[in-house]
Amino acid sequence: MIQLIDRVDIGDGICLEFVRRGRGSSDLIIFLHGVTDSWRSFDSVLAALSPHIEALAVSQRGHGDSDRPESGYEIENMARDVAAFMRSLGIARATIVGHSMGAIVAQRFALEFPDMVSGLVLIGSMSNLASNAGVQRFYEEAILPIGDDVDPELVREFQESTLARPIDPLLLDMLIAESLKVPARVWKATFHGLKDVNFIPQLETIEVPVLILWGDLDNIAQRTEQESVTAALPNSNLLIFEGHGHAVHWEAPDLIAREIETFVSLLRARRS
Repeated sequence: MIQLIDRVDIGDGICLEFVRRGRGSSDLIIFLHGVTDSWRSFDSVLAALSPHIEALAVSQRGHGDSDRPESGYEIENMARDVAAFMRSLGIARATIVGHSMGAIVAQRFALEFPDMVSGLVLIGSMSNLASNAGVQRFYEEAILPIGDDVDPELVREFQESTLARPIDPLLLDMLIAESLKVPARVWKATFHGLKDVNFIPQLETIEVPVLILWGDLDNIAQRTEQESVTAALPNSNLLIFEGHGHAVHWEAPDLIAREIETFVSLLRARRS
């Protein structure tokens, strides 16, 4: 059961919004959303998890109802926010689940704070945006021209582009409303912080188990990248969802929750 939304001070005058589901489990999971989303991105996945799973979903800086500092939207800073978030709540180690930008933050977090990671689940993940022509084109054609306000039509088109099959219209409207909370300056700064990312040369140093979940109709995260990331990570497994898109966790939350639970069970077995 999802508990009340809360906020935590992570230092430097920044508070992050988060939600906790369950409490006291040894199988702690932290969920990180995609660019311009919020913790609500995982609403349906959280609801589908078994009662014994303890999970926290956080709105990263600038997103949802978390604080929106003037700067610091590089991936390195967002990864350090996760470490500060965990320390503020007394969490020593967790499985990190990230979608899209959240998966990029999760990789950076695992590279910088390996002792705080039990395992990674990467959904619609990218590790080399510098070589992703679609991402570069979107940044140049859609993000750079943004003025003082973000056009609601751009937000709708952006969120709909992540889907390969229809979802509940009320869910889509909620996700769009969450993206509209994000100021234009944060859209620009966050995408700017993403566009030059390339973790491929470093991934071999991530030793924890990694589960990669990808929809084969994803038009943002490329199949060739999923394969190269799987090959680069020494302890990884790629699961492909046929007929699903970039936001597979919106299209099939029950399936995603089941795969995450199976992965966490395997991590538990390794510890025992």
